Amino acid sequence: MLIGGVFFAGSNHAAVLQGTGAAPSKTQLGATDAVAYKLSEGGSGHALIVPYYTVQNGQATVLHLVNSDAKNGKAVKVRFRGAGNGDNLLSLYVLLAPLDVWTATLTVASDGRAQLSSGDASCTYPRLNSAVGQPFGTTRLNAAWTAPELVNATREGYVEAIVAADIPSAAVHGAASAARSELYTTIKHVDGVAPCASAVLDDIFLIDQDSEASAAGSGFATPTGNVSGSWYVLDVRGTTTFSGAATAFRAVNAQGNTARGNYVLFPQASFGVSQPERFTADPLLASAGVAGRIKDADGNLSNLTTNIAVLARFHDLPDLSTPYYLPASAANARATAGDLSKMLAASEVRNQFATDESISAKTDWLMSMPLRRYSVGYDYNQTAALARVFSVVPAAGSNNQFFDSGNTTVDGNSHQVCQRYDVNQHFGYSRDGEFPETVLTTLVTLVPVCGAAHVMSFGSQSVFGATVAQRQVRAAYVNGWASFRYSGQNPSGLPVMGASFIKLTNPNAGPGIAANYGIQWPHNSER
Repeated sequence: MLIGGVFFAGSNHAAVLQGTGAAPSKTQLGATDAVAYKLSEGGSGHALIVPYYTVQNGQATVLHLVNSDAKNGKAVKVRFRGAGNGDNLLSLYVLLAPLDVWTATLTVASDGRAQLSSGDASCTYPRLNSAVGQPFGTTRLNAAWTAPELVNATREGYVEAIVAADIPSAAVHGAASAARSELYTTIKHVDGVAPCASAVLDDIFLIDQDSEASAAGSGFATPTGNVSGSWYVLDVRGTTTFSGAATAFRAVNAQGNTARGNYVLFPQASFGVSQPERFTADPLLASAGVAGRIKDADGNLSNLTTNIAVLARFHDLPDLSTPYYLPASAANARATAGDLSKMLAASEVRNQFATDESISAKTDWLMSMPLRRYSVGYDYNQTAALARVFSVVPAAGSNNQFFDSGNTTVDGNSHQVCQRYDVNQHFGYSRDGEFPETVLTTLVTLVPVCGAAHVMSFGSQSVFGATVAQRQVRAAYVNGWASFRYSGQNPSGLPVMGASFIKLTNPNAGPGIAANYGIQWPHNSER
């Protein structure tokens, strides 16, 4: 149907499909047997998070996705979200053949926006031109921002990747059921290059597969995971590199073994989605009356929305909250987001810092909250007082809400949701175990942590040159360690991930010897 000039899929849309059958065939996807997610830090899984990317100051961020499955290709939805409020900036499907690796690079486009480019031989949809970068979009950002503000908002963020479906190599297609699917054939490399036939991919990735038979007939199967990721930030001018492994969530069966999740492949199209809350917990995408502008710690919503804040489109899906082991419903989307949030919830984060001027040391702490978007979003169409929009994650009554009206606030300057902090829950120590008599002098410029991928800089300079969601703190000591306790806001803590990034320079390095060094320590988190 057509509403306001935008096509909406009918209410029978069923891109979240629970598969059936002992094995995938041209009519069955293979039985979904996943019952939960399990955290697999640095391992492989069905859903992945890269906690931060940046292209500030000429830096580049490089991404790798690896399919360790020898029999199945993978259709992986990759989405880049902004560091401010987790807004959708760019998404695409990466189509990995068995044992395939996809690499891509984020850099700055000529107009200042972040852009994605890849010379990889694997297929993507839409297809990336190896000679031309794909700039990030700004339509989901604040329309009132200036052009420089808009482009800067794209230059930092985080990445989520979801295995939407397997692409089996089994020869079960064709008239005699003895041929591989056209989809598998076009993503499988021939002499090192995948054909990536546009006619095949257009016919598949622009269609709403509304039944199991349709999806299986197109060459898909329920996802079995086995995808891992890694990333690095390269500062060529500063001759420094930071790297890490993506955090993975593995869908498991009742015995705790890797399982088949739901088929969650949505068309890569801009059609509007009816009742999107069935597929995502994102409060900004929810239908009118589903989300609220006020939420208490028990999950009770009030001041319900009277219209859609952001029109949900097919390309917004799937996301990390899309029901993966439960039937599609609003309650199950919120439950999925709640399950993932609980796995990342930390009651305390500890790490080291260094600001020794003799070695030009500077420290950034990354405090990334990639699951926050499924609890609270920022509505740019409203005043700051009404900008927060909440969904109930976890379910009401099952646990205190990770993000609610009481423990969040709004920064009217940056137009970002912020996390309140209790000053008595923050401590800083010297390397000799000393600490000030009063906590108030430990972090003199203590302010709320704002943004979905927040960078906390110890001192006046940022290691990453961060500006989107960055704040400065000053410890009472030149070098030492600090502790941030979150139990003051929520007994279960907050879903946060990240690391301490320290950059320093050796002033005594001679000619021909590298003088700049980078250190990365993952946060010591109490979960």
